[in-house]
Amino acid sequence: MNLATTIAIANKRVLFIDCDLRDASASRQWGATSHGITDYLNGNDEDFRSLLFRTNEFPTLDILPSGSMPNNPTELLRSEKFEQLIQTVRSLYDVIVIDSPSAGMLADADIIGKYVDCKLFIVRAGLFHRNSLDDLKPVHRDDKQQFVIVNGVSIDSRYGFAYAHKYDRSEKITKSWTSKLKKLLN
Repeated sequence: MNLATTIAIANKRVLFIDCDLRDASASRQWGATSHGITDYLNGNDEDFRSLLFRTNEFPTLDILPSGSMPNNPTELLRSEKFEQLIQTVRSLYDVIVIDSPSAGMLADADIIGKYVDCKLFIVRAGLFHRNSLDDLKPVHRDDKQQFVIVNGVSIDSRYGFAYAHKYDRSEKITKSWTSKLKKLLN
């Protein structure tokens, strides 16, 4: 959600799709309607545009909520209609951010991964064990870029040298990420 809003602030047309069809926590946080992508993919709504939600704060950000909880979320994501939707929205938006369930827990993230240009894994420090990073490796090798963002990191500033070293390293990483993000947005 933060990534989508940050890009929208830069006056890029952004579509955020909540494809966490089992939980829909992003849709709830946005305060979006109960109708969304599942209703479109099930054929209950003919035009996905009628399901888009927009906040007053971000006029270039459209949100496609997850919608009604389906009995068959994996099948909906595997459908030809989902593939057609992704092809259609690619021509309408500068950037599309697709939220999915946790990778490795369900097939959904792998299915959605076929339609993206890059994969971004967000993990919380203290809750995600670094030995689990191997689990983020793709089952099928593809040429898609993958990034891991660790949030909730607490930098211990008790030791000046360690803090300075972390700051220097994080500055280099930030410059690298900024450069890659600019390439994706252009």
